[in-house]
Amino acid sequence: CLANREKIRNKIQNDSPETQYFWRNHRHLGCIRFYDTSVVLNFHATPRQLGCHRNFPKLRGEVLIMENKVYIVRCKDYDDVEDTIGVLIDLMGGMGRFAKPGEKIVLKVNLLREARPEAAVSTHPSVVAAVGRLARETGAIPVIADSPGGGYRYTRKTLDKIYTTTRMHQAANQAGITVNWDTSSRPVSYAEGVLTKHFDIITPVYEADAVFNLCKMKTHLFTVMTGAIKNIFGVIPGLSKTGYHAKLHDMQRFTAMLLDL
Repeated sequence: CLANREKIRNKIQNDSPETQYFWRNHRHLGCIRFYDTSVVLNFHATPRQLGCHRNFPKLRGEVLIMENKVYIVRCKDYDDVEDTIGVLIDLMGGMGRFAKPGEKIVLKVNLLREARPEAAVSTHPSVVAAVGRLARETGAIPVIADSPGGGYRYTRKTLDKIYTTTRMHQAANQAGITVNWDTSSRPVSYAEGVLTKHFDIITPVYEADAVFNLCKMKTHLFTVMTGAIKNIFGVIPGLSKTGYHAKLHDMQRFTAMLLDL
């Protein structure tokens, strides 16, 4: 249907709780595009088809209107990453938009486990080095950080082994930046959380002025795909991740927690 924004908002507000839940939680199954004062919606599934019910936590607030741009540049080989990343960042307005002199910038990589870059498990070191160098050249202070998968203790020894195998040490040296050695964590409250209102997160992320999410796009047995949102789970320290998997063994609840995080 084609309608103006106000009509769409009124329709959503007047619909049943189940339908409202669908609009606010399953926008990824449809498509919402705004053209000036109009909106085009493609509706692909009903709440009942999705198994939604009134006892499931409801998100508060209006439907989120996202007007973000996506930039894509082809990179044929990892040897070309530095030049390609430079072009990509320039298209986005330059690194100065995202990193300022003196700012602490966490390069949040995906270091799931001790795996070599060619295994395609972790963020590739050439990507990390390219972004890290650009951030450093603005005068910012980048640091590579992550807490590995749930089977690893969050210790300096663990980090050193994983940094070595994934070649994060090499990436840091190439970019003239550092890797994180701080294995402490900080409690954080998020009263607006739909499912989870309290988290412990690793200290470098807690203290950062900005976080660059350098995720690894890959498949995942539980959430089907790993991208930027799933990568944020790495801010949960070490074995604490196991508790979330144990309590939230339903994919909808687990992904709701990730959105709160």
